[in-house]
Amino acid sequence: MDYLRSFVLAVFSIVFVFPITNCAADIAVGGIGSSNAPTRVLVMGEDSNPLSISRGDNVFKRVLGELKNSMLRKGYTIVDEEMIATTLDWEITDRRPKTELIQVAKMANESDDANLRTRVMAIFSIYATKKGLSFTQKVTTRLEGELYDSVSNKFLGSFELPKATYPAPKNCNDICMNEVVGEKAREIATSLGDVLAKKLKKMEKKSRGSGFGAGSSNLKTTYTLTLKHFSTKESFMFMKGLKNAPGYSSHETMSKTSAVRKYSYETASSTSDLEESILENLMELEFDLDKDVDVNITGTKIILENLRME
Repeated sequence: MDYLRSFVLAVFSIVFVFPITNCAADIAVGGIGSSNAPTRVLVMGEDSNPLSISRGDNVFKRVLGELKNSMLRKGYTIVDEEMIATTLDWEITDRRPKTELIQVAKMANESDDANLRTRVMAIFSIYATKKGLSFTQKVTTRLEGELYDSVSNKFLGSFELPKATYPAPKNCNDICMNEVVGEKAREIATSLGDVLAKKLKKMEKKSRGSGFGAGSSNLKTTYTLTLKHFSTKESFMFMKGLKNAPGYSSHETMSKTSAVRKYSYETASSTSDLEESILENLMELEFDLDKDVDVNITGTKIILENLRME
């Protein structure tokens, strides 16, 4: 129909990274706390598409500002990207691709500053289109995205906001369209905050292990657990003990040699709680923790080396 025309005005993507924390010690090794600590949210914008609204645009700033307020009201803590960039001496530029944003989140997760560690990434895009009719124009916005666990690299789910339609003047140009979408920033951000909060609560509840409080932020983490120079009996008894640890979900043998055994170990427990369970099991096997064993925990990698002489 020649009286109907449409074009994409703006597409902009925002990456949310959610470090779900208990305390600095938990995050320092990539774990999740078992207390009622609020989820901390990092917001970043992807604007690599030339049709997208850049992060310096007023619409982006208005959506971001209201989104922060919306998440704060729901009990989440907002971490500012500029603060992280200042801490790590990074330069924030416009038109960054999603892959670069993911790399930034990963690098922050590897930093020595526990406050920068992240857990969940929510990558989503907002689309705004304009259709010209014979008597007016119609603006439609749509938002969709996906959630990922930045520690275990698991896909956690997708989300989408229903399409919303707003009227615009018949002769509305790009600047006018920018204002129309900008005026709806509060409505868009509030709806998004509600969707993300519900999604997070659902994931936290689904992943919560026994013994955790109702407000706990517990997502399951898969650790790579390596036992070096443990006898077959010691390895068997040790893993049997970890099956009874709080938050235990499952474990599998990844590889086995005469001197090294490697397991995948999934748990909803925090890293500090898992460390406590590991030490308790070692003591049950009559290991002197100061002399007989070396315990190394880095991120989701745990290496235990038996130092006792045969």
